[in-house]
Amino acid sequence: MWYLYFRRICLAVFAIIIGSLAALFLIAWNTFPVQADTKNEALQFPFLIEGTELIAEYFVSYEGDYFEDKSGEFVLNGAALCVYNKGNTYIEFASVFMETYDGVYCFDGTCIPPQTKVVILEKYKAPYPKNPVYFAAGRTTVATEESVLNELRINAVDMGKIEVINQSDRELENILLYYKRYDSQWDIYIGGVTYAVSAGKLQAGESAVLFPANYANGYSRVLYATTD
Repeated sequence: MWYLYFRRICLAVFAIIIGSLAALFLIAWNTFPVQADTKNEALQFPFLIEGTELIAEYFVSYEGDYFEDKSGEFVLNGAALCVYNKGNTYIEFASVFMETYDGVYCFDGTCIPPQTKVVILEKYKAPYPKNPVYFAAGRTTVATEESVLNELRINAVDMGKIEVINQSDRELENILLYYKRYDSQWDIYIGGVTYAVSAGKLQAGESAVLFPANYANGYSRVLYATTD
């Protein structure tokens, strides 16, 4: 009999303990709310990229040759970003990164003219994401070296050949021409990469014929020139 009595006491004590713990749990549950879902909302294009004067126009899938590293490797469903330089100066270098729930996407561009659009391919050939962009930021460096392009005349000779004429009244030394791929139909530059070719030294009125690499008349455009 004493054993049954002792067992009943133990069960009663155990029930009291369990009940107290349950009550404490309910109190804690109601006192401390569950953390809300903190996922960021998707950015709506177009938008100004934080830290820059670049507007992100659109983010698309790209299929074709990858030319940012000059490899020419074929890319299928690659990520590409179109940016618009809303400023009044050339951007010498721009680096933009965008975050999605698929990862971080990086885009580097050089020699971006003012008031123009450029399509830049993802730096690491990342595929186009399944999820939308929720954050974007970047940094830019403004070109400080003065362009002498207005002192030169560029004539198309044939598909991959150009003539450069010094139309100024002075000698120009160590002339460097900077050019990009260009789509005249859409008035847009293609690729963050910028190519360069040397025209050497030209006396006033003198000309030189050049064969720039990765240049095609009608699909490329000289946009900047420097000299010593």
